[in-house]
Amino acid sequence: MIWEVAKEEEGQRLDKYLSEQKDHDFSRSYLGKCIQEGCVSVNGEKAKASLKVKEGDRIDFAIPEQKDPEVLPESIPLDIVYEDDDLLVVNKERGMVVHPAAGHYSGTLVNAVLAHAGSSLSSINGVNRPGIVHRIDKDTTGLLLICKNDLSHQSLAKQLEEHSITRRYHALVFGKIKEEDGIISAPIGRDEKDRKKQAISYKHGKEAVTHYKVLERFSDSTLVECRLETGRTHQIRVHMKSIGHPLLGDPVYGLKNRKDGISGQALHAMILGFQHPRTGEYMEFSAPYPADFQALLEKAEKKIKKLQFKKKIEENTCQKSRKKKGKWKPAIEKAKLFLKSKRKESFLLFFLSLFVILCLSIVYAQKMHDRQNALNKSSDSLLKTSSSVTEKGKWTNTLHTDRKEDEFINPRPFIDRYNLVDIRQDGNPLDSVGGRIYQELMERENADLAKSMIVRETPRSIPQSF
Repeated sequence: MIWEVAKEEEGQRLDKYLSEQKDHDFSRSYLGKCIQEGCVSVNGEKAKASLKVKEGDRIDFAIPEQKDPEVLPESIPLDIVYEDDDLLVVNKERGMVVHPAAGHYSGTLVNAVLAHAGSSLSSINGVNRPGIVHRIDKDTTGLLLICKNDLSHQSLAKQLEEHSITRRYHALVFGKIKEEDGIISAPIGRDEKDRKKQAISYKHGKEAVTHYKVLERFSDSTLVECRLETGRTHQIRVHMKSIGHPLLGDPVYGLKNRKDGISGQALHAMILGFQHPRTGEYMEFSAPYPADFQALLEKAEKKIKKLQFKKKIEENTCQKSRKKKGKWKPAIEKAKLFLKSKRKESFLLFFLSLFVILCLSIVYAQKMHDRQNALNKSSDSLLKTSSSVTEKGKWTNTLHTDRKEDEFINPRPFIDRYNLVDIRQDGNPLDSVGGRIYQELMERENADLAKSMIVRETPRSIPQSF
């Protein structure tokens, strides 16, 4: 592979420059090893990974031959759904890699199938992938086809290419999907920022189509069924994330800092249907949810039931309050109907009632006005007294009022209002000015000459002279 450094790429490290090229899928760490082994040259000379490339540099990359490690059979239990002389249908568990790859050369599904079927597996995909016609991710559970011979492999591979194989996945995604179903058609390719991830890429991606249908909605998640037309890497996970509903538990494309109680994405290959390569008969199989997926569903169902129960209680409370408030509704409705049936009479009745209310308000206001005037006159006629001592030492008191001559002040409110009794001299009330006035007023009251009056609020004090 040969590249020429462009002007905008100048100054990059050699290993970074190589990792950003679009015509290979090698990781940066793998390219670094290739540089150390001398597989990369710059302008005909070997270079280090830290070399800064310049505009116009010619970079040659001789891809080393990969030696596939020997794949050995391993006694690993398999959940076989169907088996005959031509194929196997297996229910793969979570965490099992389908075929050997970098970092996973043992404990794979291929190791287990080799121990189960021996050498009777198709060899079309080489020694690393015997019998493998399609694959699912490591943490995805569900049904997978294994071909026992080349005839079945070729037939099933053609059905995959023609999109005639039925593959339906059940996934639990974040959030509530509003639509009942939909189609996601967006090309998928390597993520330009992270080569280990896939992403929607309209420049370098390959066509990918996913059909989804809502099966059940929960409080904060949705169970959907996805049907694939194509089989791109991480297709369902990337497509569901692209519409804002990533899979629960997905460590790569899911929500960060969210614990869903499942080790891996909540994705299960539920249904697998195909035409048998030898008989042509259509066959369809299904696999139950794994334990962790089922537990996640039950948890979501309990949560939605609690919310529904709470909602019912709130609705019942609202209905009771509405019933209480609606006791007068029948009477009001009858009144409305009566008014509608007799509009002219109702208008006359309305204006008549307004006139009566206005008249009553005027009368009441006049009475209140007269009463206030009477109170003002009574309060303005305050007690005015003048006192002097005669030669014999007796008090003579003159009461000044604007009332008639035969109308005198009731002494009790006067005494209570001004606290005349409390003003004492030598502890004897009769020796005080107030005491003398009290005594004289009491004599007038006994003569039935005093009449009641209202004394308005005044400072609670007695002037020096009356």
